[in-house]
Parts: sequence; structure tokens; C-alpha cells
Amino acid sequence: MEDASAAIDNGADLLGFIFVPTSPRAILLTQAENILRVVQGKARVVGVFMDSPLADVVKACDQLHLDLVQLHGSESPDYCDAVPVPVIKRVKIKCKFSNGPFTFYDVALSDVAAYRKANIQYLLLEPGKGKPPCDWEKVRLPPDMPPYFLAGGLTPANVTSVVDRFWPDGVDVASGVEESPGVKSVEKLRAFCKAATSPPT
Repeated sequence: MEDASAAIDNGADLLGFIFVPTSPRAILLTQAENILRVVQGKARVVGVFMDSPLADVVKACDQLHLDLVQLHGSESPDYCDAVPVPVIKRVKIKCKFSNGPFTFYDVALSDVAAYRKANIQYLLLEPGKGKPPCDWEKVRLPPDMPPYFLAGGLTPANVTSVVDRFWPDGVDVASGVEESPGVKSVEKLRAFCKAATSPPT
């Protein structure tokens, strides 16, 4: 509840509730219900899932009155269309190689095209796991992108430059504002939100 309140007080528009059992930030539906008592319409509520049975996602939507569902796995476009609320679908930023070292990073046009579905409100562009930290200066996006968020390695120190470079519809942060997995730092939250909404001109 304290983390939710701090996020809202510092300007967060969406709050993510992680329902991925393998995540160190995973919570139960009952825990989410308790936290939602402090939200009360002050921010949109997002349930985060990864390759979950569709019935579990539908149950969470009904029980928690989720505004959006964020999908981090290999969910198909048809799966996304079956979710009863708008979807944020993660698409990986892939690292390209040239004689060994990283040269640039990109999002495949085919990956974007596959998820151009009415029920998908945003794509979430994030580097794949197990990769070196993403060099946002070397990321290249396809033309004519649908609405999208950026995530992965964002911190109060770099989010201003990332927002200024891409002007995404939003940024998603977790570890970059934490003291430890699942435990937020109010100071980092405040600094991140200020940096994300005050890009250089």
C-alpha cells in the first residue's frame, strides 16, 4: 500500500500488479485487492501476466476490475483479443551483432505487425532477458509505430534522455526505482517521475 501511494503521489498514471509466480514481485489476488483500496481511481490498474491460462486472466479482470492487462510471454494475437480489457503486449527489442560486439538494437517490423490488433492498446518494447544492458542510443524502431511504452534498464539517471529521444506514450519501471526486488524507494520514485515528465527541450 505504501508503494502504491508513493507512486500515485509522484505522478504515476498506471500501477502494475505482477501475477507471474516466478517473479520476485509476484502477489496474490487477495493482496492486490488490499492494495487497491488506496488506489480508488487515482491511477489505472494493470495486471501483469506471462503465458497464464486465459481463465486466470479473466478471473483477475473480473475480481480486481483491471483497466488493462500486460502480457509478457508468447501470447498470440488471438489470445490478446480474448482478454476482456485492453492489452499492453510486450515485444522484445532484439540485439544485433557484427563480428561479436553489439552494434545496434531493433524491434522487428514483423513482430509489430503481428500485434496490430484492436484489443492491444499499447506495445511494450523491452530488451530480451539475458542480454547486456540495452544501449538506448543504438535502438532503432520501425516506422509508423503503434502506441508504445518503453521498459528495461530505465532509471532516474537515463529516463530523461530516453523520453527525449523516442517520445513514447509511456515508460515502465520496476528495478530502477527499487531498494530491493518488490520494495520501492520513495526517493527513486520521485526522481524517476520528475525526470520522465521533464524532458529537455
